[in-house]
Amino acid sequence: MNQIVIVGIGGQRGMTVATLTAAVDAALAQVGAVQVSGLATHECKATEPALLALAAARGWPLRAYSSTQLATVPVPNPSERVAAEMATPSVAEAAALLAANSQTLLLEKCISHGADGKAVTVAVALCQSPLATTANCQLTTDNAMLCPALFLTATASGQGKTTFVAALARYHQRLGRRVRVFKTGPDFLDPMILSRASGAEVLPLDMWMVGAEDCQRALYQAARAADLILIEGAMGLFDGMPSGADLAAQFGIPVAALIDARGMGQTFGALALGLATYRPTLACAGVIANRVASARHAEMIAAGMPPTVPFLGTLPRLPEAVLPSRHLGLVQAEEIADLDARLDAAADAIAATALASLPAPVRFQAPLPAPALPQVLTGQRIAVAHDAAFSFLYADNLRTLTALGAALHFFSPLTDAAVDADAIYLPGGYPELHLAALAGNTAMKTALRQHVAAGRPLYAECGGMLYLLDSLRDQAGAGAEMVGLLAGRGQLQTRVAGLGMQELATSLGSLRGHCFHHSTLETALVPLGFSRRQRDGARGEAFYQQGAVRASYLHLYFPSAPAAAAALFQPAPLALAC
Repeated sequence: MNQIVIVGIGGQRGMTVATLTAAVDAALAQVGAVQVSGLATHECKATEPALLALAAARGWPLRAYSSTQLATVPVPNPSERVAAEMATPSVAEAAALLAANSQTLLLEKCISHGADGKAVTVAVALCQSPLATTANCQLTTDNAMLCPALFLTATASGQGKTTFVAALARYHQRLGRRVRVFKTGPDFLDPMILSRASGAEVLPLDMWMVGAEDCQRALYQAARAADLILIEGAMGLFDGMPSGADLAAQFGIPVAALIDARGMGQTFGALALGLATYRPTLACAGVIANRVASARHAEMIAAGMPPTVPFLGTLPRLPEAVLPSRHLGLVQAEEIADLDARLDAAADAIAATALASLPAPVRFQAPLPAPALPQVLTGQRIAVAHDAAFSFLYADNLRTLTALGAALHFFSPLTDAAVDADAIYLPGGYPELHLAALAGNTAMKTALRQHVAAGRPLYAECGGMLYLLDSLRDQAGAGAEMVGLLAGRGQLQTRVAGLGMQELATSLGSLRGHCFHHSTLETALVPLGFSRRQRDGARGEAFYQQGAVRASYLHLYFPSAPAAAAALFQPAPLALAC
């Protein structure tokens, strides 16, 4: 075997290039003349300027490791002189051990203090396997990250994409890999399932709503810590403007397409060929057949596959893995009692496909730093509704409010008797499924009316707005009295009443978002203005401002215009530019 020397680095933030270089050279000098294969460090140190500069100057690859991975590294025989014998929190020692997959002989450990007062720990390890074989990500000398990634798509909605992506995430997560999943377009329900499957937060990616720069930042941050990045597309691969294909092309991510194979045999290959060649510049990782009935069915599908399109395998029909749904989409993850069993059943089927192996690494370029946000909400306490009735929240919205200076806390309109805050955020959800509980909590309704009477802002989106009406009726016609802060009645319909990406122009910037609702609103209130539809610029949803209440059917994405988002929670009236 080749003997490869890995240099593990740990150190204080702000260490200089001179201090780091001196420490590394001193450690290497004590070992003797060696061939350095690379540097290893903890993910939180991976962007330290001195470390990047040293790696670039010496031409050494730099690998970063997560705390989760370091914690699961097996410890070899303690009688051997290995890095594991030194049970300290030193990231250098831990990284050196991980890098060699438990086949590391520690040659030297040095702790140096530079002229700048910064301490640097250096562990030089003699390894029997290359550093790249166990790295969860790779930081190149031009500051890009390499991480395995796939964009997962289908021919249309209803093909089983979310179950498929959740299965893939759960399969690799069970192997101890750190999986980061993203969902394209606006969505609240699918990310709940995907988060349970992967064990990590699921964020939105959308070239219009989120923007290309923030998408790049999110992917880069994920690549710094993950073993695998999965992106679930929306609808079909080429649907929408911009489409999932546009996002995959923007970031050079190969596309794997799921095709529902029910009722077809060799024709499957024609669909596969069309998806793979419709946009020739798009990288195609292959296609996988879903809901395959039998071994004979699988043979027919494989027989019709063109040789130029990779065939990733077949997935059987699995009634035990089906995810239940209702209007608006999948049932919320917390409401599915046996969700983990369903996810495990779906994940078991991945083992027989080519997707059981990690895909090739994708290069994610380093983004520009995100601009600092003005602290216009400093000292302001914002209460955010969050329970079974109100759960349609972007985590990025909460982070934006916090970055603007706000202090957030959560409350439940279903169960709490009071709420005390400078402003309130009522997101969307399923108030129509909890009419009796919401109507019966008179104490909370009184608290909300008192909050608004005191001139304190209350911002409500979609289901949150329905809760503020005089009354709300479900699809069966059962109704209940709501808070009564907005004059009007809401009625659930059997079909979609509003859907699409929209933009709300304000004097402080344009907030982007979407609407998706099955209800209609009957009110005499005069809107402050209207949003504009992304697809054609036509008039969209009404935006209401009644005293301290601001409300609409829109689900807004706050990072798209942080200053405008802050204004939703400030006492001054919101000024629209439409």
